[in-house]
Amino acid sequence: MRLLVVTPQLSVGGAERHIVDLASELQRNGHELLVSSHGGELVEPLVKCGIEHRCLPIHSRSMGAITSIFQLRRLVNEFQPDVVHAHSALATLMCRAAVAGRGVPVVVTGHGWPEQRLGMVAAALRTADAVIAISERMRTALISSGVAAHRVVVVRHGVSPKPFASTAAESFRRECGCAGETVLIGVVGRLIRSKGHTTMIEAAKSLPADLPWQMVFVGDGPLRSELQRQIASADLSNRIRLTGNQSDMGPVYGALDVAALPSYSEGMPLAVLEALASGVPVLATPVGGIPEIVEHNRTGWLVPVADSGLFADRLRQLIAKPGLRRAAGEAARTFAAAEFSSSAMVDKITRVYGSLIVASSLS
Repeated sequence: MRLLVVTPQLSVGGAERHIVDLASELQRNGHELLVSSHGGELVEPLVKCGIEHRCLPIHSRSMGAITSIFQLRRLVNEFQPDVVHAHSALATLMCRAAVAGRGVPVVVTGHGWPEQRLGMVAAALRTADAVIAISERMRTALISSGVAAHRVVVVRHGVSPKPFASTAAESFRRECGCAGETVLIGVVGRLIRSKGHTTMIEAAKSLPADLPWQMVFVGDGPLRSELQRQIASADLSNRIRLTGNQSDMGPVYGALDVAALPSYSEGMPLAVLEALASGVPVLATPVGGIPEIVEHNRTGWLVPVADSGLFADRLRQLIAKPGLRRAAGEAARTFAAAEFSSSAMVDKITRVYGSLIVASSLS
């Protein structure tokens, strides 16, 4: 199959890393891909996999939108895709306009939106031939917002454990100030308000000084300076470090003892799936698709949004009980391997493409 993938940008983020991973797997399976975006840090690893990338901004303003549609239309004429796969509501509308009259099906993956925007997003997604929801909760919400049930299929993100050398993981732990049996707690995600980093800072303030722990915020974003000020104000600069984006996440997950995600909203967070696949127990809020992938008291623990007190209680327990961490980590690894393999995800998405091509040829 010839697949045109359209996304607004490829900066570092869970949805964007999913796009690169999916494109790479599809190419390895023999499909021909062309990816279009406005660019970003993840273009380089995409191109290194041998996948062609075209820089094409997705504009929302009227004149810019018209330009984007014409550029996409030229791309469709040149590449002649069998399927166009969009990765945002706006990209869906642009792609639908670009393929008008050509009989090329459009599929969109929904990566998650704030609830107040769901109605507007659903209106855009209704123009697609198929909608991939990344959780059952998202499927239900989209159908409730008017997207036809027969067009919505659930395909959860799939991951593979990130390979790493034990020396690289140990090196990361040293960089984070971990020595001996010190427990390393990691929050992986963009430094934006919805990720709830402030909840972790508040929880950390409640941890006894004699407990052996360090915390890292892995990622970057607009709140970096503000979070640094909060950490310094709480006198936790020697305990919480901001590492920025990490190009190789294998050693990060290999170094972590606990993965925390105190988000206020989510779709299907790749950081949680990668932690589970790496055998790292997860402490997270029950938002978006998280309750579908974290089994409370088995592969991790679910804590109410913004409840820094309960986060602190759970952290104290996990720091003090290495056996509990190991048991949850092994259960997480087994669960992820059985339920969230990347090969199963690619197979399901490939079947969606195939069904759309068949339907298009019969119409």
